[in-house]
Amino acid sequence: MESTRCLIQVTTVSGDLSRRKALACLGGTAALLATARPARSRAQATPPPQGEEAVAPNHFALSGTETQLTYEPATAAGGPRVTYDGPYGRHTAVRDEMRVEESALGQLVTWYLGAFPDQGELWMTLLLPRFTPMSDADPPTPFGTLAILKWVISTIAGPPRSGALDEYRVLPLAGTARLVLT
Repeated sequence: MESTRCLIQVTTVSGDLSRRKALACLGGTAALLATARPARSRAQATPPPQGEEAVAPNHFALSGTETQLTYEPATAAGGPRVTYDGPYGRHTAVRDEMRVEESALGQLVTWYLGAFPDQGELWMTLLLPRFTPMSDADPPTPFGTLAILKWVISTIAGPPRSGALDEYRVLPLAGTARLVLT
């Protein structure tokens, strides 16, 4: 959920209740508004200057053992994009080629890395934590997370006749999150 910060400016010519007493009883902005007379007061909501609105980061650069990842939840092309460069090649997944879902662990971003002979099909899922809102002036925020490599086991003869059909490997990642204006 996105929130907007506003500055409240109140001008009062005179009032029956002193501002000090009103602040003691009601506190803050509510007290100032309560002492203002409608005919002689003016309240104005002023939006923050452009570029200062705090929102969730939208650019994630991550690296792990022999692996580089970049994830952007929204791009100029209109959808999410993830790029992978590592031991299983170079891949870019966009919009319908990936799945983004919220979970109790955080946001899960999953995409297909390809089929590999006598190993099976490889999928990767990136786990992203939640972040505090930031502005484009904020420095990149460092964080650690992980990706899960999921092998759907298969050989030329087909899947194994018994046992697990999926194999998982965990890839620790370190990276930065930042807000990039598009």
